Amino acid sequence: MDHDWDINTAGKRYIDSEAETEKNAMKITAMLQQGERRVYVVNSSKNGKKARPALIFDTVFGRSVSGFRDICGKIVPGRWYNPEPEARYSRGEDRLGSAEEIIEGFSKTGFNAYFSCPRMFFFYKILRTPEEKDAEFGSLIHEFAQFYICYPDIVRSEGIGKLIDAVSDRYSGLSTPLMKDLDRDRIACAMKNVTRYIDSRIKAEVPLDRVPDPEHENRFFKMYGLEKGSSVCESPCVSRTRILYGIFDAVTDTAVLDYKTGKARSTRHICDSMSLSRPARYPEFQPVIYSALANEGAGHRDLELFYALDNDAESVSGDYDIERSVRTVRIVDGDINSVIRENEILREKLEKTLSIKFKENIPGFLKTISECDLDPDPAFWDNNSEVIAAVLRFSGLKDGKTNREAVRRAVRKVAKAVSGGMIYDDRRINILTENIDDFYRAAEEMHRDALKYALSEFPAEPRIRCRDCRFFSSCTAEISDSGDTEEEP
Repeated sequence: MDHDWDINTAGKRYIDSEAETEKNAMKITAMLQQGERRVYVVNSSKNGKKARPALIFDTVFGRSVSGFRDICGKIVPGRWYNPEPEARYSRGEDRLGSAEEIIEGFSKTGFNAYFSCPRMFFFYKILRTPEEKDAEFGSLIHEFAQFYICYPDIVRSEGIGKLIDAVSDRYSGLSTPLMKDLDRDRIACAMKNVTRYIDSRIKAEVPLDRVPDPEHENRFFKMYGLEKGSSVCESPCVSRTRILYGIFDAVTDTAVLDYKTGKARSTRHICDSMSLSRPARYPEFQPVIYSALANEGAGHRDLELFYALDNDAESVSGDYDIERSVRTVRIVDGDINSVIRENEILREKLEKTLSIKFKENIPGFLKTISECDLDPDPAFWDNNSEVIAAVLRFSGLKDGKTNREAVRRAVRKVAKAVSGGMIYDDRRINILTENIDDFYRAAEEMHRDALKYALSEFPAEPRIRCRDCRFFSSCTAEISDSGDTEEEP
């Protein structure tokens, strides 16, 4: 029993809340009286507390209802309930097969879950979460993109409008009737932007050389009775260590393409969400995982994140620059010293932020810093006496308190730009190979722990706030708010 049948009166002063409550009480009374047998199914607990009936039952019965025995005298536990004492397996007993069979590796979603909390990963593996509206929308657009890459002539001859009409009814049914037109517009915007993006990336004819996975049926293929797909789309990739794996939306000669149908994210937010040292509220390591897999598999240097609904109002215009909807992630070779000397994004960023004292010769300024003995943690660079003295000499500044502080501020800007092993501007992200190596080591350690926990139990060790976990209501561990997380400003 959900709440599609009632009206939420919160904040709606134009609705008589008392009259609406009485009406809802009559509705639920009628529902419970229908049929030959009435069954009211509930969870035994909610968020770690004993469940109690909804407040509407106070109105139905005309008195306070604090427990389900106040509603009926016969409470029957479901078949999942075992009144006998719990029989625990002894640890180490091989009852499920080898740990490798249980934990094959980390997908992007699995790694995000394990990094957030091992217990979250456990629930992710055993609990099927309901298909949400946003997930259905994402599947729809991904299937359309695959269809357009494989059969662009059909899309052009049929017209996008016809395809939108064919799928809008199903998708709009997941929303409220009042949102139907808005949902259709959303589908239309995403589909049109996807075609523009694919046209800008895939120029050559695509081979139809693969039968699509029957477990992931494409509704557009089914609509036209098509049986062949392409290895260009939905391409699986596994890391050399077999710890990480993924499926690329599409692959070109120079890049891996990944379609995003949710809220467009800034490059800063993307980088913050991939931090191993400062966990975000909702960690998202897909860019670093897919960049690493892409470079391993076919030597691709770029991962392109395409946000289909970015700048949705402006993208309606025929002259919209589709590149504004793309965030490009690239792995750059070399140690931190060589990156400081050569990185284009870093130079362009400093041109906007450095004071005039250092802006005149940014390449020389960066070369001077790179030749110093730098601490692995950039946070200490502005207090490095060697760095301060070298920059003073390069800039021709006298050694004094004011000039030393000016140098510290300038060095601090360089350190901040490369902190965390990721350098970014509005549309580009560069990840240092050192950072990729650190990520692999962290992933390997987590995988070893997961194998160990697979035959015992996964501990609740959250890096995020428990209340932000989608399995919060299922977990029986003690609530922790220790995750020091931040959202994008």
